Amino acid sequence: MFITHYSCVHCSDVPKYKQRIAGKSLPMEKFAVKRSQRFTNQNNRLFMPAIELLYLWNLFNVFGKRKSLCDNLYRLIDKNTKDLEKNPGQYSSEYEYDNKALGCLLKGVCLRIMNSPLHAEECLKSVISMEKKIKEDRFLVPYAHVELAFLYKTKGNPEKAAYYLDIAKKNYSGYSLETRLHFQIHCAWSTLNEHNTTTTTDHNDLTPICKIINSPSSYLECGDFLKKKRL
Repeated sequence: MFITHYSCVHCSDVPKYKQRIAGKSLPMEKFAVKRSQRFTNQNNRLFMPAIELLYLWNLFNVFGKRKSLCDNLYRLIDKNTKDLEKNPGQYSSEYEYDNKALGCLLKGVCLRIMNSPLHAEECLKSVISMEKKIKEDRFLVPYAHVELAFLYKTKGNPEKAAYYLDIAKKNYSGYSLETRLHFQIHCAWSTLNEHNTTTTTDHNDLTPICKIINSPSSYLECGDFLKKKRL
């Protein structure tokens, strides 16, 4: 009971700590505020919040370098998604498809890193199929498109990779963490345009530049960075 009360109190305090730097709010802090509100709306629960953050901070690829870690991560995601399927209302039926889509995205990315492309593709496309049923987490759909692009790039199909990158860039806007994804799209396009013939199975090999998105200040600099790259 103490832990539950402690969590509730601190989640309700999250909006108070959102900062503005140079007149702008950090996207990840905005996302944290939304998740704190979701916590309250979902019976004081969130669906795999720690694993979601691992993904958003690009740590899945670190796990992918060690099979034992990746296997454990996959089993944890699989267990939670199956539990959600059995009892979808435990997190509030209002966000049933938001949580299902998140589970499929995390599972698909994990499978991609584990070199299971067919199962990964199935999971990622299931996220896209739920687009009209998602209530709030619209960012999951363009993220799934980009993950499919990474998957096809790894499979040696740059045309399909370009197709999914183009959809993610042109067809979606105004969603959470949009700047972060656009940065990854830009990096991936740069790699495709280089006509690099080297085969890779590592998402991080798409570009070393993508690593700097782990710095919060990079969100504020992203617009200037992209402008400079066009010059």
